[in-house]
Amino acid sequence: MTDTTISLGLWILLLWGVGLLRMNLLVKPITKILFFPGLFLEAMIRTIACLVTGTPIEKLRLFASQQPLLRTGRCPVQRIGVPIAMVIRLLLTFVCTLTLLKLTVPTFTEGEYGLPALLRHPEGLNGTGLGLWALFTDLRQMLDLSSPLTWFAIYTVLTLSLATGLNTVEFFASCWGWGAIIGGVSFVGWLDVKFSFMGRGWFLERWYLHECWTAFSFLVTMTFLALLFLFTLQALPWLATRFRPKPTSVPQGMAIEG
Repeated sequence: MTDTTISLGLWILLLWGVGLLRMNLLVKPITKILFFPGLFLEAMIRTIACLVTGTPIEKLRLFASQQPLLRTGRCPVQRIGVPIAMVIRLLLTFVCTLTLLKLTVPTFTEGEYGLPALLRHPEGLNGTGLGLWALFTDLRQMLDLSSPLTWFAIYTVLTLSLATGLNTVEFFASCWGWGAIIGGVSFVGWLDVKFSFMGRGWFLERWYLHECWTAFSFLVTMTFLALLFLFTLQALPWLATRFRPKPTSVPQGMAIEG
């Protein structure tokens, strides 16, 4: 339970980083076209969250310049409305990823791909670092990169991660919402209260826990790659200014008399 909670927190933190570095990238017509699969899925997910929480949907602008794909109003449910919406959005993002992987690369979801145990790794912190590095090498080995469906799945989940990036308000609302759920489940477990439909792995077996963990691990990996992509875009102009030769008034090849 602890490793799952930490992995969820890591994913939310990565999404926050994506939201901070993304800035106005997804409001340009060309980027809307390039990242349309993820933007469209994220807009549909936000629409469902708005319908559940009663948040008004103002405008849908497909390729308008300097406008988001979907503009929503303010949630009328004070205090808990945004956390509920963020729980729904993140949960549906995971469901979309799981469904997409099962439709495009079903053999991958049946494999052994997964995030390392961040706290209970047998080799400690150094082993955890090796496990994180192995996460990317295992992904390359387990995916059939010769299949167009594989690249479609990678591209769609990667663009979905870019579109799902959180601003600061959404980040704290996600922490509040998921923290309340995890805290409630932990408190009920501490009271030793059990439900019949969760007994003896009934719930976990029917929801394919192993496939869910593989899909979630893939989603976290794609979110990290999206963050790395945005960081590279932000760093390139800075690197260009640092290493660009400074202009000189003396033409090359001419000597300066002493």
